[in-house]
Amino acid sequence: MIFTKTLKIRINVPSEQETLLRQMTEQYRQACNFISEYVFTHSFDLNFFSLNKVLYRDIRGKFRLKSQLAQSSIKTVIARYNTVKEQLLEHPYRYKDEKGEWQSIPKTLEWLFKPVYFSRPQTDLDRNRDYSFVENGSLLSINTLGERIKCTYEREHFKEYFDGSWRFGT
Repeated sequence: MIFTKTLKIRINVPSEQETLLRQMTEQYRQACNFISEYVFTHSFDLNFFSLNKVLYRDIRGKFRLKSQLAQSSIKTVIARYNTVKEQLLEHPYRYKDEKGEWQSIPKTLEWLFKPVYFSRPQTDLDRNRDYSFVENGSLLSINTLGERIKCTYEREHFKEYFDGSWRFGT
């Protein structure tokens, strides 16, 4: 049996490198909004491969995202639309018909009036591509739009996960 555990760690970004991290998260957010607009105006196509084929070059060019981040942004948008889709299905449209009986119509993504909007800067990083633990796990090396930055992080509470026996993911 496989268990997944999500750890949120606080990273300490040196002030001179903070701008690089902020730029990356803002470009990622803008890319997600660009993809979301496309999905909304193209019949809610949520197939990764077709979106990747159509949008990959634009994402790389317009938002200067590296390859893995460009693909992660597509996956982020797909995941968000799938969540919205599930939420809509959980709350069908209900009304009383002419006989006074309650009827319900399942809601789909077509019920949306506007695209899903990403308001907060964010990014979804893949281990050993976009970030890695270096110097015996004491530093976190993060890829940004321009260069990799190295940050310390609060690791005291997570010692048991950094002993080499755990597999890390996104």
